[in-house]
Amino acid sequence: MAILLIILGCLILYGKSRYFPDNLSYLRNQLKKKPKIVRSLGYLLFLGSYLLFSNQLGWGTAIVVFITTLSFGLCLVLIVLPLHKKYVYILGVFSLLIIIIENSI
Repeated sequence: MAILLIILGCLILYGKSRYFPDNLSYLRNQLKKKPKIVRSLGYLLFLGSYLLFSNQLGWGTAIVVFITTLSFGLCLVLIVLPLHKKYVYILGVFSLLIIIIENSI
């Protein structure tokens, strides 16, 4: 669940960028309407994911896992979104599902 919150937070914060893909213009327009709320929501998602990690792993390990997962989430969002292909989105969702299933076992 924490990984999904990080990916969602990365997507929300990347939505304000000028490099956000044009095929997702509806999402970009919705995110640019209220930038302060969007920014605070993204950071709240990050905080919630860190709290979930710290609840499961302890605060020291949670910092390392959070930073590693945050780097993975940012890379995934930056690589997958600009490709503009539907099969890439399916591949991204599939990889997220694998990560979530692996962490829940």
